[in-house]
Amino acid sequence: MMFTFGEVRYPMSSSLQLVEDILHTQAVEWMVQASEPASLRGSKTIGPEDLIFLVRHEPAKVSRLKEFLSWKEVRKNVKTTEPSESFEPGAPEEGKRSKPFIALK
Repeated sequence: MMFTFGEVRYPMSSSLQLVEDILHTQAVEWMVQASEPASLRGSKTIGPEDLIFLVRHEPAKVSRLKEFLSWKEVRKNVKTTEPSESFEPGAPEEGKRSKPFIALK
């Protein structure tokens, strides 16, 4: 992440620790803030809707968060599907219906 913003490929450990501390603090604070709407709706866990609720007034952040969550779902679905040994793109497997692996909403 730091390399993209003009830093060196292998940053100093002190600057890396500083960035990690800042990100950790922000993530914890975000989860604490998201727990409030979750408890108001009677949930014991924090869901994606609670995180989206926090940034609802910032369309760019809402869009980015929804995109991240959709890619997370795609990766989870890809990991849970068993790859076919004789996979040919576009060709259905024998004895199975042809259906998409991933449905994007």
